[in-house]
Amino acid sequence: MTLEEQLAKYLAAAGSDATIETKNKPRAHRIVAASAKAQCGELYEIFASKMPGFHEAFPDERSFVKRFWPHLIKSARATLAQSLAGPMPEHLKKPVYEALIMDYSLEPQRARVPQVNMDL
Repeated sequence: MTLEEQLAKYLAAAGSDATIETKNKPRAHRIVAASAKAQCGELYEIFASKMPGFHEAFPDERSFVKRFWPHLIKSARATLAQSLAGPMPEHLKKPVYEALIMDYSLEPQRARVPQVNMDL
């Protein structure tokens, strides 16, 4: 799935009233949270296929994502910000840009959550 398709999926899932994700702490804009959760799900698949014993420790992807997605907020924000520089239709750029601005105001609430550095 291309980045543009993923963004379209996040925007569709968030709906026209995309606001702040409040189910899990720390809070995040729904588009940022959806991106972080998607990245966390991808990590689960990689870890489960490459690390012996991982599936036994975390048999359920859903509970893994629910527990660890907040640690990928910084990475999700970076991915979304990079997508703005690429060739993306304007109808997708504007909501992503606005989501990043709104989400930035929530940084102080997430200050104590360690972030996974995805720069390898």
